[in-house]
Amino acid sequence: MKLDESRWFTRYLKTIKTLCLGAHFLPCKDAEIATVTFPTTINLQVIELYDLSVSCGEQLAFVLKLLQNSPNLCQLKIGALNCQCSCDITTGTRLLEEPNSCIIKQHLKILNTIIIVGFSGFTLEMLFVKMLLSKSPTLERVVIMEHGDTDIEDASEDVNSWRKELLCFSHASPKAHLVCTENDDSVLELFDYLWV
Repeated sequence: MKLDESRWFTRYLKTIKTLCLGAHFLPCKDAEIATVTFPTTINLQVIELYDLSVSCGEQLAFVLKLLQNSPNLCQLKIGALNCQCSCDITTGTRLLEEPNSCIIKQHLKILNTIIIVGFSGFTLEMLFVKMLLSKSPTLERVVIMEHGDTDIEDASEDVNSWRKELLCFSHASPKAHLVCTENDDSVLELFDYLWV
């Protein structure tokens, strides 16, 4: 069921400990996002999002609302969709850069593990990861697996560029250990191990 067609999401969100969502279930219009109200998800500890396009302002807004209302979130796993959304990126940029946008208002005080699979280094993906790094004071493990399929001739140069930028970025947690790796099935087994 699409979230905007069902009330189960907000009704049971308070009791859920692990939430797994495919991005195709997320509302895709500003009007739909505005109608979804989030209770404080006091029990939610793990969020897994699949086929998420961070460059889609609507999906990003929905995810940021969810993160803001999850004060006890410990683990975040994202399977990124390797394509730039046709949406205007100014919505997403505003959400991540403006001081009064939703997630910027507070720290993710308990978040200790972030895993992102299929990272491409697009501008909004970078802003999103930097926001997570700057707002997670107890972060310990960050694993970013780059997307393996690319037609860009200078892909290795682009990858090295975003890796350096993220590795040099100042994080809120002094204990955060950031690992950037290539797309590799054996690493996915490691993710599953880390996730447990």
